[in-house]
Amino acid sequence: MQKFHTLLSMLLIAATGLQAQSDTTQNAAKPDTIKVGGITIISRTQDTGLVITNQNHNYNDGSVVIRLGKRSKNNRLKTSWFNIDLGFGNYIDNTNYGSAEARDYVRAIRPGEAAYTSSDLRLRTGKSTNFNLWIVKQSYGLTPDRKFQAKWGLMLESNNYRFETNNSFNVENRPFMFRDSIGFSKNKLVANYVTVPLMLSFNSRPGRDRGFVVSAGVSVGYLYASRMKQVSDERGKRKTRDNFDLEPWKLQYVAELGLGAVKLYGSVASRSMFSRGLDMTPYAVGIRLGEW
Repeated sequence: MQKFHTLLSMLLIAATGLQAQSDTTQNAAKPDTIKVGGITIISRTQDTGLVITNQNHNYNDGSVVIRLGKRSKNNRLKTSWFNIDLGFGNYIDNTNYGSAEARDYVRAIRPGEAAYTSSDLRLRTGKSTNFNLWIVKQSYGLTPDRKFQAKWGLMLESNNYRFETNNSFNVENRPFMFRDSIGFSKNKLVANYVTVPLMLSFNSRPGRDRGFVVSAGVSVGYLYASRMKQVSDERGKRKTRDNFDLEPWKLQYVAELGLGAVKLYGSVASRSMFSRGLDMTPYAVGIRLGEW
């Protein structure tokens, strides 16, 4: 029956042009309505979609009524693919370096060597980066004007923590960090997550370029890869792959602030990125590129 209706519609659209030419008197009286035998065709810009029925409050004679117009769309749901975030990452260090747990994870391995302190884990701020590749983003208007929205998506999150000092990891048996005997031109810990954010948002002018946007919510990430990347004259380039006793799951509080095409984002984790020894809460800030 659906194929029949489709075929009938195509034939009637063609017949509409012939009828419009041969029945000018009727078109003058009712320019948006054309009758072909027992069939009525209505073409109005405010009607959406293609509707075929034999019941209509304007036509009670049992005739078939066809409405022509634009195909209906769910304007509340918006989807965007493959966008990126560019930002900087760091962590809030609340580690008790005098505790047995911390000394077991960050070790002084040479006789007379001083114990680890927070200065041993300082990062190079300008070179510690956060990069997010959004596979897909979606937003749904909670109100008809879409000013209030729910947002969600799927992204690959990459965090690069660039150390100022010459730390290395021993990953035999139970991982631990120690001061290396050589200097590195590059020394960073990389943690990559598959992340799903969920936010509530307000947009003052949805669908336009100059609206004010504020969003807040949470995200859940799963650690799928981590490595230590080092570059030195003595050893060249070296990558050590391990989980380093990082927490496999990361819950973050996330926010977004935008004006027009410029959008800023921020995130802070709910707890330490390490499962033992170190109490370091990661955060990131940056620029969000692309539509949402």
